[in-house]
Amino acid sequence: MLYRFLKFIVGYAVRQYFREVQLHNEDLVPQKGPVIFLPNHRSGFMDPIVVAIFLKRNVHFLARGESFKNPLMAKLLGKLSVIPIYRKEYSPDEVHKNDEIFNYCFKLLEQNGALVIFPEGASQTKPVLLPLKTGAARIALGAEAKSNFNLGVTLIPVGINYTNPHHFQGKLFLNFGQPILASDYKDEYSIDSFKAVNNLTKRVEDELKKRIVVVDESRWFDLTHKVEKIIQTDYARFGIGKNEEHIGWFIARKDIAAAIEYFSDEKKEILESLELKVQQYFSIIDLLNLKEGTLNPIRNKETSRLKFFTLLFYFIIGLPFFVIGFALHFLPYFFTNLLAKLVVKRSDFYGSIILVIGLLLFSINAFCMTWFIFKALQNGLLAIAFFLLLAPVGIFTFQYYVGLKRWLYKMRLWIIGNRKTTLIKELSQQRETLLASFKEAHEDYLNFEKRKR
Repeated sequence: MLYRFLKFIVGYAVRQYFREVQLHNEDLVPQKGPVIFLPNHRSGFMDPIVVAIFLKRNVHFLARGESFKNPLMAKLLGKLSVIPIYRKEYSPDEVHKNDEIFNYCFKLLEQNGALVIFPEGASQTKPVLLPLKTGAARIALGAEAKSNFNLGVTLIPVGINYTNPHHFQGKLFLNFGQPILASDYKDEYSIDSFKAVNNLTKRVEDELKKRIVVVDESRWFDLTHKVEKIIQTDYARFGIGKNEEHIGWFIARKDIAAAIEYFSDEKKEILESLELKVQQYFSIIDLLNLKEGTLNPIRNKETSRLKFFTLLFYFIIGLPFFVIGFALHFLPYFFTNLLAKLVVKRSDFYGSIILVIGLLLFSINAFCMTWFIFKALQNGLLAIAFFLLLAPVGIFTFQYYVGLKRWLYKMRLWIIGNRKTTLIKELSQQRETLLASFKEAHEDYLNFEKRKR
Protein backbone atom coordinates (compact mmCIF):
# COMPACT_ATOMS: atom_id res chain seq x y z
CA MET A 1 0.00 0.00 0.00
CA LEU A 2 2.79 2.43 0.99
CA TYR A 3 4.72 1.49 -2.18
CA ARG A 4 1.77 2.34 -4.44
CA PHE A 5 0.96 5.57 -2.60
CA LEU A 6 4.55 6.81 -2.79
CA LYS A 7 4.84 5.73 -6.42
CA PHE A 8 1.86 7.96 -7.25
CA ILE A 9 3.07 10.96 -5.21
CA VAL A 10 6.75 10.75 -6.15
CA GLY A 11 5.76 9.98 -9.75
CA TYR A 12 4.00 13.33 -9.97
CA ALA A 13 7.06 15.07 -8.47
CA VAL A 14 9.42 13.35 -10.93
CA ARG A 15 7.30 14.41 -13.90
CA GLN A 16 7.50 18.00 -12.68
CA TYR A 17 11.22 17.76 -11.92
CA PHE A 18 12.15 16.76 -15.47
CA ARG A 19 11.25 19.01 -18.37
CA GLU A 20 11.14 16.06 -20.74
CA VAL A 21 11.03 12.28 -20.27
CA GLN A 22 11.64 9.88 -23.15
CA LEU A 23 11.31 6.09 -23.03
CA HIS A 24 12.91 4.08 -25.85
CA ASN A 25 12.10 0.41 -26.60
CA GLU A 26 9.47 0.37 -23.86
CA ASP A 27 7.71 -2.40 -25.79
CA LEU A 28 10.63 -4.73 -24.98
CA VAL A 29 9.78 -4.67 -21.27
CA PRO A 30 7.99 -7.91 -20.22
CA GLN A 31 4.72 -7.15 -18.46
CA LYS A 32 4.60 -10.58 -16.84
CA GLY A 33 6.95 -13.39 -15.92
CA PRO A 34 10.22 -13.31 -13.95
CA VAL A 35 12.46 -10.40 -14.94
CA ILE A 36 15.59 -8.66 -13.67
CA PHE A 37 16.09 -5.03 -14.68
CA LEU A 38 19.74 -3.95 -14.82
CA PRO A 39 20.21 -0.14 -14.98
CA ASN A 40 23.44 1.84 -14.89
CA HIS A 41 23.89 3.99 -11.79
CA ARG A 42 24.54 7.72 -12.34
CA SER A 43 22.60 9.44 -9.58
CA GLY A 44 22.22 7.99 -6.09
CA PHE A 45 18.54 7.62 -5.14
CA MET A 46 17.31 9.27 -8.35
CA ASP A 47 18.02 6.17 -10.44
CA PRO A 48 15.83 3.73 -8.43
CA ILE A 49 13.13 6.40 -8.21
CA VAL A 50 12.86 6.91 -11.99
CA VAL A 51 13.04 3.16 -12.67
CA ALA A 52 10.23 2.45 -10.20
CA ILE A 53 8.09 5.30 -11.55
CA PHE A 54 8.32 4.48 -15.24
CA LEU A 55 8.08 0.69 -15.04
CA LYS A 56 4.45 -0.43 -15.18
CA ARG A 57 4.96 -3.35 -12.82
CA ASN A 58 5.92 -3.41 -9.15
CA VAL A 59 9.56 -4.20 -8.54
CA HIS A 60 11.87 -5.21 -5.70
CA PHE A 61 15.25 -3.48 -5.36
CA LEU A 62 18.54 -4.88 -4.14
CA ALA A 63 20.38 -2.26 -2.10
CA ARG A 64 23.51 -2.03 0.05
CA GLY A 65 23.05 -3.78 3.38
CA GLU A 66 24.63 -0.85 5.25
CA SER A 67 21.41 1.13 4.62
CA PHE A 68 19.56 -1.35 6.87
CA LYS A 69 21.63 -0.84 10.03
CA ASN A 70 19.06 1.55 11.53
CA PRO A 71 15.99 -0.53 12.59
CA LEU A 72 13.49 2.17 11.56
CA MET A 73 15.18 2.62 8.17
CA ALA A 74 15.26 -1.17 7.70
CA LYS A 75 11.52 -1.37 8.37
CA LEU A 76 10.75 1.49 5.96
CA LEU A 77 12.95 0.03 3.20
CA GLY A 78 11.25 -3.33 3.67
CA LYS A 79 7.86 -1.68 3.17
CA LEU A 80 9.23 -0.17 -0.07
CA SER A 81 10.25 -3.62 -1.40
CA VAL A 82 13.98 -3.01 -0.91
CA ILE A 83 16.13 -6.09 -0.20
CA PRO A 84 19.56 -5.82 1.49
CA ILE A 85 22.68 -7.31 -0.08
CA TYR A 86 25.93 -7.35 1.88
CA ARG A 87 29.46 -6.71 0.60
CA LYS A 88 32.72 -7.93 2.12
CA GLU A 89 34.38 -4.52 2.11
CA TYR A 90 31.55 -2.85 4.06
CA SER A 91 29.78 -5.57 6.05
CA PRO A 92 32.14 -8.55 6.44
CA ASP A 93 30.18 -9.89 9.42
CA GLU A 94 26.91 -9.87 7.47
CA VAL A 95 28.01 -11.49 4.20
CA HIS A 96 26.76 -14.91 5.34
CA LYS A 97 23.20 -13.52 5.07
CA ASN A 98 23.53 -13.27 1.28
CA ASP A 99 22.70 -16.97 0.83
CA GLU A 100 19.34 -16.30 2.46
CA ILE A 101 18.88 -13.17 0.33
CA PHE A 102 19.65 -15.11 -2.86
CA ASN A 103 17.07 -17.76 -1.92
CA TYR A 104 14.52 -15.02 -1.31
CA CYS A 105 15.26 -13.61 -4.80
CA PHE A 106 14.90 -17.09 -6.29
CA LYS A 107 11.42 -17.37 -4.74
CA LEU A 108 10.43 -13.93 -6.06
CA LEU A 109 11.41 -14.94 -9.58
CA GLU A 110 9.61 -18.29 -9.21
CA GLN A 111 6.50 -16.24 -8.37
CA ASN A 112 6.94 -14.17 -11.60
CA GLY A 113 8.31 -11.22 -9.66
CA ALA A 114 10.54 -8.40 -10.91
CA LEU A 115 13.91 -7.37 -9.47
CA VAL A 116 15.95 -4.21 -10.04
CA ILE A 117 19.69 -4.66 -9.53
CA PHE A 118 22.29 -1.96 -10.18
CA PRO A 119 25.14 -4.19 -11.37
CA GLU A 120 27.83 -1.51 -10.94
CA GLY A 121 27.25 -1.73 -7.19
CA ALA A 122 27.84 2.02 -6.68
CA SER A 123 26.69 5.29 -8.21
CA GLN A 124 28.86 7.99 -9.81
CA THR A 125 28.07 10.93 -12.09
CA LYS A 126 30.98 10.64 -14.52
CA PRO A 127 30.34 9.19 -18.02
CA VAL A 128 31.77 5.77 -17.21
CA LEU A 129 30.43 2.29 -16.57
CA LEU A 130 32.05 0.74 -13.52
CA PRO A 131 33.00 -2.98 -13.71
CA LEU A 132 29.81 -4.97 -13.20
CA LYS A 133 29.32 -7.21 -10.19
CA THR A 134 28.27 -10.79 -10.93
CA GLY A 135 25.39 -10.90 -8.42
CA ALA A 136 22.61 -10.34 -10.98
CA ALA A 137 23.88 -13.15 -13.24
CA ARG A 138 24.28 -15.47 -10.25
CA ILE A 139 20.69 -14.80 -9.16
CA ALA A 140 19.28 -15.27 -12.67
CA LEU A 141 21.17 -18.50 -13.37
CA GLY A 142 20.69 -19.79 -9.82
CA ALA A 143 16.92 -19.35 -10.07
CA GLU A 144 16.89 -21.09 -13.47
CA ALA A 145 19.05 -23.96 -12.18
CA LYS A 146 16.55 -24.58 -9.37
CA SER A 147 13.81 -24.97 -12.00
CA ASN A 148 15.87 -26.98 -14.49
CA PHE A 149 16.08 -23.86 -16.71
CA ASN A 150 12.31 -23.81 -17.33
CA LEU A 151 11.59 -20.64 -15.37
CA GLY A 152 12.05 -18.12 -18.20
CA VAL A 153 14.05 -15.45 -16.33
CA THR A 154 14.60 -12.41 -18.56
CA LEU A 155 17.29 -9.79 -18.00
CA ILE A 156 16.63 -6.26 -19.31
CA PRO A 157 19.53 -3.75 -19.49
CA VAL A 158 18.28 -0.20 -18.82
CA GLY A 159 20.31 2.81 -19.90
CA ILE A 160 19.54 5.79 -17.64
CA ASN A 161 20.60 9.05 -19.30
CA TYR A 162 20.21 12.59 -17.94
CA THR A 163 21.16 15.98 -19.34
CA ASN A 164 21.90 16.69 -15.67
CA PRO A 165 20.16 14.77 -12.86
CA HIS A 166 20.96 17.51 -10.32
CA HIS A 167 19.30 20.39 -12.18
CA PHE A 168 15.56 21.04 -12.08
CA GLN A 169 13.82 20.84 -15.49
CA GLY A 170 16.53 18.72 -17.14
CA LYS A 171 15.84 15.80 -19.48
CA LEU A 172 15.60 12.07 -18.78
CA PHE A 173 16.01 9.30 -21.35
CA LEU A 174 15.39 5.65 -20.38
CA ASN A 175 16.83 3.36 -23.05
CA PHE A 176 15.67 -0.25 -22.64
CA GLY A 177 17.82 -2.98 -24.17
CA GLN A 178 17.04 -6.27 -25.88
CA PRO A 179 15.85 -9.00 -23.45
CA ILE A 180 18.49 -11.55 -22.48
CA LEU A 181 17.26 -15.03 -21.57
CA ALA A 182 19.14 -16.71 -18.73
CA SER A 183 18.14 -20.08 -20.22
CA ASP A 184 20.48 -19.38 -23.16
CA TYR A 185 23.32 -20.23 -20.77
CA LYS A 186 21.91 -23.59 -19.66
CA ASP A 187 24.52 -25.80 -21.34
CA GLU A 188 27.42 -23.57 -20.36
CA TYR A 189 26.17 -23.40 -16.75
CA SER A 190 25.99 -27.19 -16.47
CA ILE A 191 29.65 -27.45 -17.54
CA ASP A 192 31.16 -24.41 -15.75
CA SER A 193 28.82 -22.24 -13.68
CA PHE A 194 31.58 -19.69 -12.94
CA LYS A 195 32.26 -19.14 -16.65
CA ALA A 196 28.54 -18.90 -17.44
CA VAL A 197 28.05 -16.22 -14.77
CA ASN A 198 30.99 -14.18 -16.10
CA ASN A 199 29.84 -14.48 -19.73
CA LEU A 200 26.30 -13.42 -18.87
CA THR A 201 27.68 -10.46 -16.89
CA LYS A 202 29.86 -9.49 -19.86
CA ARG A 203 26.87 -9.62 -22.18
CA VAL A 204 24.89 -7.34 -19.87
CA GLU A 205 27.84 -4.95 -19.78
CA ASP A 206 28.07 -4.85 -23.59
CA GLU A 207 24.34 -4.20 -23.90
CA LEU A 208 24.40 -1.45 -21.28
CA LYS A 209 27.29 0.34 -23.01
CA LYS A 210 25.17 0.58 -26.17
CA ARG A 211 22.49 2.50 -24.27
CA ILE A 212 24.48 5.05 -22.29
CA VAL A 213 27.30 7.52 -22.87
CA VAL A 214 30.66 6.05 -21.86
CA VAL A 215 34.03 7.82 -21.94
CA ASP A 216 36.66 5.19 -21.17
CA GLU A 217 39.57 7.53 -20.44
CA SER A 218 39.20 10.21 -17.76
CA ARG A 219 41.66 12.38 -19.67
CA TRP A 220 38.94 13.09 -22.27
CA PHE A 221 36.10 13.98 -19.86
CA ASP A 222 36.67 17.73 -20.22
CA LEU A 223 37.08 17.61 -24.01
CA THR A 224 33.91 15.53 -24.38
CA HIS A 225 31.94 18.03 -22.29
CA LYS A 226 33.23 21.04 -24.23
CA VAL A 227 32.52 19.48 -27.63
CA GLU A 228 28.98 18.73 -26.44
CA LYS A 229 28.54 22.42 -25.52
CA ILE A 230 29.74 23.62 -28.92
CA ILE A 231 27.51 21.37 -31.03
CA GLN A 232 24.38 21.44 -28.86
CA THR A 233 22.62 23.89 -31.21
CA ASP A 234 23.82 22.18 -34.41
CA TYR A 235 22.73 18.54 -34.07
CA ALA A 236 21.51 18.48 -37.70
CA ARG A 237 25.11 18.74 -38.94
CA PHE A 238 25.84 15.38 -37.39
CA GLY A 239 23.11 13.38 -39.08
CA ILE A 240 20.47 13.73 -36.37
CA GLY A 241 17.12 13.91 -38.13
CA LYS A 242 13.95 15.70 -37.03
CA ASN A 243 12.44 12.47 -35.73
CA GLU A 244 15.47 12.14 -33.40
CA GLU A 245 15.65 15.76 -32.20
CA HIS A 246 13.97 14.89 -28.89
CA ILE A 247 16.98 12.70 -27.99
CA GLY A 248 19.52 14.60 -30.10
CA TRP A 249 21.52 15.48 -26.99
CA PHE A 250 21.91 11.76 -26.18
CA ILE A 251 22.85 10.69 -29.72
CA ALA A 252 25.34 13.55 -30.00
CA ARG A 253 26.95 12.71 -26.65
CA LYS A 254 27.22 9.04 -27.51
CA ASP A 255 28.73 9.74 -30.92
CA ILE A 256 31.21 12.24 -29.46
CA ALA A 257 32.35 9.76 -26.81
CA ALA A 258 32.71 6.94 -29.37
CA ALA A 259 34.54 9.18 -31.86
CA ILE A 260 36.96 10.39 -29.16
CA GLU A 261 37.68 6.79 -28.20
CA TYR A 262 38.36 5.94 -31.85
CA PHE A 263 40.74 8.88 -32.35
CA SER A 264 42.43 8.19 -29.01
CA ASP A 265 43.25 4.66 -30.21
CA GLU A 266 43.89 5.27 -33.92
CA LYS A 267 44.83 8.94 -34.48
CA LYS A 268 45.81 10.46 -31.18
CA GLU A 269 47.75 13.36 -32.72
CA ILE A 270 44.58 14.58 -34.48
CA LEU A 271 42.65 14.37 -31.23
CA GLU A 272 45.29 16.33 -29.35
CA SER A 273 45.30 18.99 -32.08
CA LEU A 274 41.50 19.22 -31.82
CA GLU A 275 41.80 19.49 -28.03
CA LEU A 276 44.15 22.46 -28.42
CA LYS A 277 41.72 24.25 -30.78
CA VAL A 278 38.84 23.69 -28.35
CA GLN A 279 40.93 25.11 -25.51
CA GLN A 280 41.76 28.19 -27.61
CA TYR A 281 38.07 28.69 -28.38
CA PHE A 282 37.10 28.52 -24.71
CA SER A 283 39.97 30.85 -23.76
CA ILE A 284 38.19 33.56 -25.80
CA ILE A 285 34.93 32.62 -24.05
CA ASP A 286 36.68 33.13 -20.70
CA LEU A 287 38.22 36.38 -21.87
CA LEU A 288 34.76 37.71 -22.70
CA ASN A 289 33.40 36.27 -19.43
CA LEU A 290 30.74 34.31 -21.33
CA LYS A 291 29.57 31.20 -19.50
CA GLU A 292 27.35 29.98 -22.31
CA GLY A 293 29.82 30.38 -25.15
CA THR A 294 28.12 27.84 -27.38
CA LEU A 295 25.68 30.27 -28.98
CA ASN A 296 26.37 31.42 -32.50
CA PRO A 297 27.35 35.10 -32.13
CA ILE A 298 26.46 36.00 -35.73
CA ARG A 299 22.85 35.46 -36.81
CA ASN A 300 20.50 36.68 -39.50
CA LYS A 301 19.64 40.24 -38.45
CA GLU A 302 15.99 40.13 -39.56
CA THR A 303 15.36 36.85 -37.73
CA SER A 304 17.15 38.16 -34.64
CA ARG A 305 15.07 41.37 -34.67
CA LEU A 306 11.79 39.44 -34.94
CA LYS A 307 12.80 37.05 -32.18
CA PHE A 308 13.93 39.95 -30.00
CA PHE A 309 10.53 41.68 -30.12
CA THR A 310 8.62 38.39 -29.76
CA LEU A 311 10.54 37.51 -26.61
CA LEU A 312 10.32 41.07 -25.29
CA PHE A 313 6.52 40.91 -25.65
CA TYR A 314 6.48 37.50 -23.87
CA PHE A 315 8.56 38.79 -20.95
CA ILE A 316 6.40 41.92 -20.56
CA ILE A 317 3.11 39.97 -20.63
CA GLY A 318 4.47 37.19 -18.41
CA LEU A 319 6.01 39.50 -15.78
CA PRO A 320 2.90 39.75 -13.51
CA PHE A 321 2.50 35.92 -13.52
CA PHE A 322 6.21 35.53 -12.77
CA VAL A 323 5.96 37.92 -9.82
CA ILE A 324 2.95 36.01 -8.44
CA GLY A 325 4.68 32.64 -8.95
CA PHE A 326 7.87 33.94 -7.36
CA ALA A 327 5.99 35.17 -4.29
CA LEU A 328 4.16 31.85 -3.94
CA HIS A 329 7.19 29.59 -4.36
CA PHE A 330 10.24 31.53 -3.20
CA LEU A 331 10.40 30.14 0.36
CA PRO A 332 10.20 26.41 -0.50
CA TYR A 333 12.57 26.92 -3.46
CA PHE A 334 15.12 28.78 -1.32
CA PHE A 335 15.03 26.33 1.60
CA THR A 336 15.11 23.28 -0.71
CA ASN A 337 18.41 24.43 -2.19
CA LEU A 338 19.77 25.54 1.19
CA LEU A 339 18.96 22.25 2.94
CA ALA A 340 20.25 20.16 0.01
CA LYS A 341 23.63 21.93 0.20
CA LEU A 342 23.77 21.32 3.96
CA VAL A 343 22.66 17.67 3.81
CA VAL A 344 24.36 16.29 0.70
CA LYS A 345 27.83 14.89 1.23
CA ARG A 346 28.19 13.14 -2.14
CA SER A 347 27.54 14.89 -5.46
CA ASP A 348 25.81 11.86 -7.01
CA PHE A 349 23.03 12.16 -4.40
CA TYR A 350 22.33 15.85 -4.95
CA GLY A 351 19.51 15.50 -7.49
CA SER A 352 17.58 12.88 -5.52
CA ILE A 353 17.91 14.87 -2.26
CA ILE A 354 16.67 18.00 -4.05
CA LEU A 355 13.69 15.99 -5.32
CA VAL A 356 12.78 14.55 -1.90
CA ILE A 357 13.27 17.78 0.08
CA GLY A 358 11.49 19.77 -2.64
CA LEU A 359 8.54 17.37 -2.64
CA LEU A 360 8.22 17.77 1.13
CA LEU A 361 8.65 21.57 1.33
CA PHE A 362 6.58 22.42 -1.74
CA SER A 363 3.80 20.14 -0.48
CA ILE A 364 3.79 21.80 2.93
CA ASN A 365 3.80 25.21 1.24
CA ALA A 366 0.91 24.23 -1.06
CA PHE A 367 -1.28 22.85 1.75
CA CYS A 368 -0.62 25.85 4.02
CA MET A 369 -1.44 28.37 1.29
CA THR A 370 -4.53 26.42 0.20
CA TRP A 371 -5.76 26.35 3.80
CA PHE A 372 -5.18 30.12 4.04
CA ILE A 373 -7.14 30.73 0.79
CA PHE A 374 -9.98 28.54 2.02
CA LYS A 375 -10.15 30.36 5.37
CA ALA A 376 -9.94 33.78 3.71
CA LEU A 377 -12.53 33.15 0.98
CA GLN A 378 -14.63 30.40 2.57
CA ASN A 379 -14.91 28.78 -0.86
CA GLY A 380 -13.83 25.15 -1.31
CA LEU A 381 -13.89 25.22 -5.12
CA LEU A 382 -11.63 28.27 -5.30
CA ALA A 383 -9.25 26.68 -2.79
CA ILE A 384 -9.06 23.48 -4.87
CA ALA A 385 -8.52 25.49 -8.07
CA PHE A 386 -5.75 27.43 -6.32
CA PHE A 387 -4.10 24.19 -5.18
CA LEU A 388 -4.23 22.66 -8.69
CA LEU A 389 -2.76 25.80 -10.28
CA LEU A 390 0.19 26.07 -7.88
CA ALA A 391 2.40 23.51 -9.67
CA PRO A 392 1.84 24.86 -13.23
CA VAL A 393 2.46 28.41 -12.00
CA GLY A 394 5.66 27.24 -10.30
CA ILE A 395 6.92 25.55 -13.50
CA PHE A 396 6.08 28.67 -15.53
CA THR A 397 7.94 30.85 -13.00
CA PHE A 398 11.08 28.75 -13.25
CA GLN A 399 10.96 28.57 -17.06
CA TYR A 400 10.34 32.33 -17.26
CA TYR A 401 13.36 32.95 -15.02
CA VAL A 402 15.62 30.64 -17.08
CA GLY A 403 14.31 32.13 -20.35
CA LEU A 404 14.88 35.68 -19.10
CA LYS A 405 18.45 34.83 -18.06
CA ARG A 406 19.19 33.40 -21.51
CA TRP A 407 17.59 36.37 -23.24
CA LEU A 408 19.63 38.83 -21.16
CA TYR A 409 22.73 36.79 -21.92
CA LYS A 410 22.02 37.07 -25.66
CA MET A 411 21.53 40.83 -25.27
CA ARG A 412 24.86 41.02 -23.48
CA LEU A 413 26.45 39.01 -26.27
CA TRP A 414 24.95 41.41 -28.83
CA ILE A 415 26.32 44.43 -26.92
CA ILE A 416 29.75 42.81 -26.68
CA GLY A 417 29.53 42.08 -30.41
CA ASN A 418 29.00 45.76 -31.16
CA ARG A 419 31.86 46.84 -28.89
CA LYS A 420 34.35 44.07 -29.70
CA THR A 421 33.49 43.24 -33.27
CA THR A 422 36.86 41.74 -34.14
CA LEU A 423 36.91 39.42 -31.14
CA ILE A 424 33.33 38.26 -31.71
CA LYS A 425 34.05 37.59 -35.38
CA GLU A 426 37.10 35.59 -34.38
CA LEU A 427 34.95 33.64 -31.92
CA SER A 428 32.36 32.92 -34.60
CA GLN A 429 35.02 31.86 -37.11
CA GLN A 430 36.67 29.57 -34.56
CA ARG A 431 33.31 28.02 -33.78
CA GLU A 432 32.61 27.36 -37.46
CA THR A 433 36.10 25.93 -37.91
CA LEU A 434 35.58 23.65 -34.92
CA LEU A 435 32.18 22.50 -36.18
CA ALA A 436 33.73 21.69 -39.57
CA SER A 437 36.52 19.75 -37.82
CA PHE A 438 33.99 17.88 -35.67
CA LYS A 439 31.97 17.03 -38.77
CA GLU A 440 35.04 15.72 -40.60
CA ALA A 441 36.13 13.71 -37.56
CA HIS A 442 32.61 12.35 -37.13
CA GLU A 443 32.49 11.16 -40.75
CA ASP A 444 35.92 9.57 -40.34
CA TYR A 445 34.63 7.72 -37.27
CA LEU A 446 31.44 6.59 -39.07
CA ASN A 447 33.49 5.25 -41.99
CA PHE A 448 35.64 3.34 -39.51
CA GLU A 449 32.49 1.82 -37.97
CA LYS A 450 31.24 0.76 -41.42
CA ARG A 451 34.55 -0.91 -42.22
CA LYS A 452 34.35 -2.82 -38.92
CA ARG A 453 31.00 -4.25 -39.90
